[in-house]
Amino acid sequence: MSLLRTVTVTVSPCAQPCSGCSAPSPTTTTAPSCQTCQTARSRPAPAPAPVLTHTSPDFFADSSSRARSSSSALTSVMRRSVRVHPAVTPSRSPGQSRTISTPLTRAPELPLRSAMQSSAATSAPATTAALPDLATVPRTDFLLLALSVSGVAFSAPLISATAAPVLAIAFWRNCIATGLLSPIALLRQRAELRALFTSGRRTLLLALAAGAFLAAHFAMWLPSLRMTSIASSTALCTTTPLWTTVILRLRGHRPPRTVWTGTILAFVGVLMLTGVDFALSPRNLAGDGLALAAGLAAACYFLLGSTVRRTVSTTAYTFVCYATTAVLLLGTCLVSGASLTGFSGTAWLQIVLLTGCAQFLGHSLSNRVVRTLGPSLVSTAILLETPGAALIAAVWLGQLPPVAVYPAVAVILAGLVVVVRGNRRT
Repeated sequence: MSLLRTVTVTVSPCAQPCSGCSAPSPTTTTAPSCQTCQTARSRPAPAPAPVLTHTSPDFFADSSSRARSSSSALTSVMRRSVRVHPAVTPSRSPGQSRTISTPLTRAPELPLRSAMQSSAATSAPATTAALPDLATVPRTDFLLLALSVSGVAFSAPLISATAAPVLAIAFWRNCIATGLLSPIALLRQRAELRALFTSGRRTLLLALAAGAFLAAHFAMWLPSLRMTSIASSTALCTTTPLWTTVILRLRGHRPPRTVWTGTILAFVGVLMLTGVDFALSPRNLAGDGLALAAGLAAACYFLLGSTVRRTVSTTAYTFVCYATTAVLLLGTCLVSGASLTGFSGTAWLQIVLLTGCAQFLGHSLSNRVVRTLGPSLVSTAILLETPGAALIAAVWLGQLPPVAVYPAVAVILAGLVVVVRGNRRT
């Protein structure tokens, strides 16, 4: 901070200047030394009074002890610089005052610096949480992450292998999950749910909207698995980070250049993949379109969910969201005429296994390890769902897509990795 300190010196005419007087001319930039001879004549002692000059450091120390104490806090790291900008009148009359304006460089006050240090200390845990030390993470968390990716990767092959309508599979998957969450939510989160339905109308509407987008995600992605290859459908559905980037940009958020680079790279991979499927059949291309739309619906679901979970617990939110999804999918099945019963025992077992692998094993474990491994590593690992699902489909179902599909899938995954890494730096 720069202080402008003004020192006013009143100069009287000297009738008989002493021999040692060095009175400056009207254009001189120093303080008038006639003050010296005036002080000497007013005192009987022969010792001259101290001369006040603008170049002496003691001038500021004597005039303001507070400035000296403030600047002493930073004497080890900086030197105080003083520059004089005098405002001198061209002529001086008796009794006229002259003003010397001197800017003083002053160190920041200690309370402000302490507040800055406190702010830095407060923000340090957030940085540590975003970039965890993987050397200190237990090995069991890496095992849980591997199980989470495996559970998600089994989702697409299980849906393709289940002999049941895809809308019915989506309904029973969410219905079973809601039934398992009901005792926990109604017993432990009863007060929170009551407050959500009575006073938190806006939050409740956001949770219901998230459930609607989740229902749209299932209603579009599951049919795409039977219209195109599992590798193509899974790769296009995992473009959720790309849609999230676009939506946030429309809302005013400006992602870094790295994110846009990854987005363009992934989009090139999408064009490559859809071109390959278009060459195969229009049905494959329609499946690609449904998978892309499912990725967009998943992005809306995640964005709305992140807003709701700022004030609502995970259990209460997932209960409301899954219940909404199940109700909407039930209505869709009734309108479309999809059968909800009459499946074989193997089909029911596969539906239950799908709920356990994808709904609980996949999502629950990823939420468990994200606290220790960090969101960047977990988000990047989830992208392994695409090659994992393609490998399981090839071994279990014998589904081998054309060779041209694999380079396109690799380009999409490379772009998604760049997007995830770029968002971490943001």
